[in-house]
Amino acid sequence: MTGIRGEERHQAGGSWLREVVFGINDGLVSNLTLVAGVAGAGPRSSLVLLAGLSGLVAGAASMGIGAYVSEKSQLEFYRSEERREMDETASHPELEREEVRQIYLAKGLSGELLDRVVHALTVERERWVRLMMEEELGLPKVTTRPAVDALVMGAAFAAGAVVPILPFLVLAAGPGLKASVGLSILALFAVGAGRSRFTRRNPFWAGGEMVLAGGAAAFIAWSLVRLLGLGNLGV
Repeated sequence: MTGIRGEERHQAGGSWLREVVFGINDGLVSNLTLVAGVAGAGPRSSLVLLAGLSGLVAGAASMGIGAYVSEKSQLEFYRSEERREMDETASHPELEREEVRQIYLAKGLSGELLDRVVHALTVERERWVRLMMEEELGLPKVTTRPAVDALVMGAAFAAGAVVPILPFLVLAAGPGLKASVGLSILALFAVGAGRSRFTRRNPFWAGGEMVLAGGAAAFIAWSLVRLLGLGNLGV
């Protein structure tokens, strides 16, 4: 029993931690790509820092608002369907009981056992509605908190996005870019290894994959700026 309870606690916490890890990852990759592209044009470090801060604020706001709207819509849809099922069980109880019967008949129950199961599941309205939501509509109970989750996602993105811009607080653009890439590589590896907790992958492979993905995105942005002749703007 202890092992089962421990696994349940792990799953409950894992859902929240997953949002944090993925938010940090998005902030790291997107802002590293932005900083690399801007630094490739050769401006002063203060302008690279300004671009990075703008990316941090814009990205964190976008992630937070997106999470809020998405999860609020999901919650509203669930509650709407829940009210509909509540009305149907009140106005057409026999039809709804027959739907329950058909669900468990398809699961292999029959005869007196089926009758007892249907009665037990429909005698209490809240349990009955929850059953219809899960079995008929395929909608498990929504426990999301849109406002809290939005803050978590926005803060996680900001935590990741701040890493690539830290070196530009004290270094010129050229050395700052090198330090930014190095610091971001370490952070990307740590985030990738952290993600392996949820994906059940080898942490070294998962970390290396994140380094390659983030590094490739930053290199492409930097290379495009140079190839387009936007380097050495010196603004």
